[in-house]
Amino acid sequence: MDVKFRKLIELGAGEFEHVQPAMIEHLERTRCILKSWSAPEFLQDAGLYYLAYDPKQALITSTERTDIAAIIGEDVEQLIYQYFCCDKDQFYSVLDKGESSVYCHKFTQQNTFVGTQRVKDICELDVAIMVDKATSSPAYLRHNTQVWSNRLNTIESFLSRAANRKIRQLFN
Repeated sequence: MDVKFRKLIELGAGEFEHVQPAMIEHLERTRCILKSWSAPEFLQDAGLYYLAYDPKQALITSTERTDIAAIIGEDVEQLIYQYFCCDKDQFYSVLDKGESSVYCHKFTQQNTFVGTQRVKDICELDVAIMVDKATSSPAYLRHNTQVWSNRLNTIESFLSRAANRKIRQLFN
């Protein structure tokens, strides 16, 4: 097990506190997918650690964020925090309207502007997570085919070639 991952478990960060072998395998596969797409290391790490914040927990303290950043680095922590707080329906809706730098925080409902690179990182991470779930579960693939098919044209300019190839392979 990755040293940083073990430290997050020891810290008790969100879902990592009660991590199950199947979840560890999902996280590792997500990292491997990103690696196979030649994603930068910080994005690969985000794939491994994206569940550091419990999806059921609405508020994360700045101390917790600082502790997690000390383990995985500020870039990775910022990305997984933004991913965790992202209202994905709103995010993809805004992208569909051509407003590529607007990010909606699902807990505060505030829209903020983020750079195009951050939009690309969130999209690439989300697609890698989805690809692992879809290839691991035919039921997930069937249930989400329409959603992701609708997103294809919207997000293709934000994804790497490898991610685009894979998502088109799954949903076309």
